[in-house]
Amino acid sequence: VSMKKGCLAWLPCTVLALALRLELTEAYACSHRWSPITSQVSTLRHPTQPLSLRAKVRSAKSGARVASPLLLAAKAKSKSKGSKTTGGGFGSKATGGFGAKKSSGVASAPTVPAADLLKRSMEVYDELKKSQAVSSADEDEEGGPSHTDYCVALRVSDGSGDATESFRDWVPVALVTLKAGAGMNTMELMPQVIGACCREIVECGCQAIPVLRKASRASMQYAFEPSDSWRTHVYDGLFSRADRRKTAASALGVEIGASAAEVKKAHRKKMMELHPDRFAGDEEGAAKAQEELIAVQSAYETLGGGQGTASGSRYASIGGKARVDFSGQLSKEALGALGKERVAQTMDFDIGGWRAGVYPMDPTVTKEFVTRNLMAGN
Repeated sequence: VSMKKGCLAWLPCTVLALALRLELTEAYACSHRWSPITSQVSTLRHPTQPLSLRAKVRSAKSGARVASPLLLAAKAKSKSKGSKTTGGGFGSKATGGFGAKKSSGVASAPTVPAADLLKRSMEVYDELKKSQAVSSADEDEEGGPSHTDYCVALRVSDGSGDATESFRDWVPVALVTLKAGAGMNTMELMPQVIGACCREIVECGCQAIPVLRKASRASMQYAFEPSDSWRTHVYDGLFSRADRRKTAASALGVEIGASAAEVKKAHRKKMMELHPDRFAGDEEGAAKAQEELIAVQSAYETLGGGQGTASGSRYASIGGKARVDFSGQLSKEALGALGKERVAQTMDFDIGGWRAGVYPMDPTVTKEFVTRNLMAGN
């Protein structure tokens, strides 16, 4: 009995010693970030917060292992390297997969050269012109897509050196044929067409006048008008109606090549001389003055209608007040995203789709207007 009592007396001391040994072992394990029971680095607690014995036993029984932040980071890094080297399958995040996400470290697809874009657009232009010819020949077709042709002009703002001198005023550089659904207003649609095809349009000007390549995209300005209007008021007015312009200058009493201010002054003087109030009671004189008044007004419009000074553009003043379809400078908002394909370019014509082709203007015409700009600058 005494021996049993002695063992019972020493039992608390033994338990206390074992507990102290376990605590010392645990403290050593925490200081070295290693658990002797789980044989794994511990990350579920702070180094100053020891893992309980019950938790150790439970972890040992389950065989679970807890990874450290450093080990997890190393594994994540190795996985990311492995994923970059994998092939581009469906949905792969590597390069080339359908639905793949672009990363900052992967180079973007090379930009298609403007010359290649123009070549493709010229092919589309030819196809659309053939379609237009077929539609014109088929008189029974009603409610089908419409075809409209436009002339596009460029101007360069200040700050582009030699390009500014050559394109200080509008220069026609490209022809655009537009096929759109029935009932669509192509005049309202053209700014978006020019915004989508701006690289092809600028390339037309660059091929005719290489100095245009020195101009920045931000300095480019765009304008357009229907081809019929341009041919009637601009081309014919400058190249095919020299005799008419000579007659108009004679009617106003000015020299050929007179400035817009001189033309306006002469027109005002003639209008005062031929005013109906000056021929009160003279029916014959009033009738003759009325005929001369009509001729003076026509001459005034032929020579520009005095709009050159107001608009600041000789090109815009060509044709006078009769030229009403020239758009003038298009705003950035109207053009939209430059060089970006529009959704409507792939839509059916019945639901608002359209197609457009670009073709270079006759280089001799483009060079003629550049020469005029250089002469005006000098």
